[in-house]
Amino acid sequence: MILLINNHSIHTKKIARILRKHKVAYVQLDQSSLLHKVIASTVSGVILSGGTPDLDEQIKYGQIRANIAALLRFNIPILGICEGHEIIAEAYGAELLVLPTKHQDHEHKTTLKIRTKIFKGLPRTIEMYEAHSKFVKRVSPDFFIAASSRNGRIEAMFHKKRPIYSVQFHPEKSGEYGEKILMNFVKMCKK
Repeated sequence: MILLINNHSIHTKKIARILRKHKVAYVQLDQSSLLHKVIASTVSGVILSGGTPDLDEQIKYGQIRANIAALLRFNIPILGICEGHEIIAEAYGAELLVLPTKHQDHEHKTTLKIRTKIFKGLPRTIEMYEAHSKFVKRVSPDFFIAASSRNGRIEAMFHKKRPIYSVQFHPEKSGEYGEKILMNFVKMCKK
């Protein structure tokens, strides 16, 4: 079973729809939920969804406790999407860059050069949908960069020792290739 942590992205429903389409069992918890509701032995992977626009930092960290708890509690595949990607980066000490309001990236496609097994079966360059107001500027030493955009932004990363993957873009809104990324992650969870 996949644990889907809902960080209140408008796209979380699309992730759930793709999982249902492929008959993947999942349970969805709110970002502020406590994980004691989920028995670790029944969870084979965790997806941290995208989130809402930036909140006050103190409020935000109180509300994302399920994300951080999942990173600490589970030694199973974890996939962070958009804000989930940023949460993973921050949890491991990476540097984030907040874009000025006039430069925020809202709803556009970006072309990526990719490398890692979560992208298995995809071309070396793909287009993905993204909408965000900050991005990971520098990864921590624990991570490899798995994809970058033409303008050099870090679009995906993976942990060197743990099965933790994250993407800045929204695979759930990126058509066939995005769906393939989600299903590649689910296959990793089944192994």
